[in-house]
Amino acid sequence: MVRAGHPLAKRKALTRETYLSHPHIFVARTSNAHQLLETTLLALGLHRDVALQVPHFLVAPHILQRSNLICTIPNRIAQQLNRHAEFRVFSMPVPVPVPSADVAVHWHSRCERDPGNRWMRELIIRLFKE
Repeated sequence: MVRAGHPLAKRKALTRETYLSHPHIFVARTSNAHQLLETTLLALGLHRDVALQVPHFLVAPHILQRSNLICTIPNRIAQQLNRHAEFRVFSMPVPVPVPSADVAVHWHSRCERDPGNRWMRELIIRLFKE
């Protein structure tokens, strides 16, 4: 994802070389697909220019709007963040082979029978199955 006025915004897709050569925002969570991306790049001997590290996806749009940085964001999140077409979302796989990640839902046993909690768990599970 880049801001709508970014120099790359008019391209149909990003090549691996273009993707790696532009400065990135890195969403630094310890247990997400971004760690898989970093691990994969390292294993392939590739490097991307991480200009800024942020703690969460919700920080990225504010920075992207005012910079020429790239941020790799799961497509569904990027589409939600782009409701006002302020960004160019490249709806394509990252141009390196990244393995899939397991996702788990955890809850306390006291919430097992709570209808609201059960509804939310089932919704999350259904969404991740898509």
